[in-house]
Amino acid sequence: MSEVVYERVASALQRLKLTRLAQCLDALAEEAATHKLTYLEFLDRLLEAEIVARSARDVAMKTKLAHFPFVKTLDQFDFAAQPSINERQVRELATMRFVAHGENILLLGPPGVGKTTPTECLYREHGRS
Repeated sequence: MSEVVYERVASALQRLKLTRLAQCLDALAEEAATHKLTYLEFLDRLLEAEIVARSARDVAMKTKLAHFPFVKTLDQFDFAAQPSINERQVRELATMRFVAHGENILLLGPPGVGKTTPTECLYREHGRS
């Protein structure tokens, strides 16, 4: 690719705020040339890289704004320490079927019974899906 075209593309990516595309352009262009990808396949890989990066930034920003008191996943949650929490029910909620059905969940209980940790774990599971 000529230097003038490369600079023009890099400038356009910067103006359009396509930061991940700018970072992986060289590697993906080389891969496209090596594997003889079609233009559409090359564009698909570029766009997928940008979508994945934006999604990760979105989850990171929302997690930061949520001000969770700690970082914990469902696998790290100690269900034995809080026997009043139904593990099977929480794991079912982690499938996020309620989101797909447009339903809400509400965790009720006095302080200290274990509402925040499962909520954070569910949020993190949703971010991964």
